Amino acid sequence: VKEDYLQKINFRVKNRRVLREEVKEKLKWGVDRSSPSNKIRDLMGWTKDIMKDIAYQQKIIKNPLAIMLTKGW
Repeated sequence: VKEDYLQKINFRVKNRRVLREEVKEKLKWGVDRSSPSNKIRDLMGWTKDIMKDIAYQQKIIKNPLAIMLTKGW
């Protein structure tokens, strides 16, 4: 919220593979939209979880063994 207007914020991720579709869907359907303030509060709560998941996915992508095991997925 800036000057009483809700602004759109995107998660900037260099590698799209680290932002899993499952996480996007959970965020899309799991946010409480009963009021604007609840929506923002819930989104802020999700932010830390999404950042942790992105960091975890980046670790997996850098691991050669994980790459070999997940190549067929």
